[in-house]
Amino acid sequence: MLVDKDALLNFLQGAQDADDVTAYFERVRLAKATVSKRKIRSLIREDRDPLYISSLPDSLRLAPGRLEVTFATVDELAESMYALARILDSDLDNFANAFEVRALEVNPESDEVARMFEELAELEDSYRVPER
Repeated sequence: MLVDKDALLNFLQGAQDADDVTAYFERVRLAKATVSKRKIRSLIREDRDPLYISSLPDSLRLAPGRLEVTFATVDELAESMYALARILDSDLDNFANAFEVRALEVNPESDEVARMFEELAELEDSYRVPER
């Protein structure tokens, strides 16, 4: 809800009772400008000390290719995401080494790979239905 029902009713009643509606609107606007109930939020970036992987908040759980965030409020979620962003900003290489999913490096010339392909061929042969 954008506006409290009672506040809207009071405003409309005041406008209806006012002799000069324009002057009433101006008084209400000036009064609202001086008394605000909303929390002032700022997007000014502050210099902060760098964070490292070792200082991950308890609300973040990481594994290679996986991130889990636990939170009860949106503010807790924002704090966790901000901490993660600060870690990525200051410790990206270590973070990537610890949590990126890397493809297996396979040397096709290795004996182990050749044995795996032989085993696979044997398994495929064992599941083939004989032709009639």
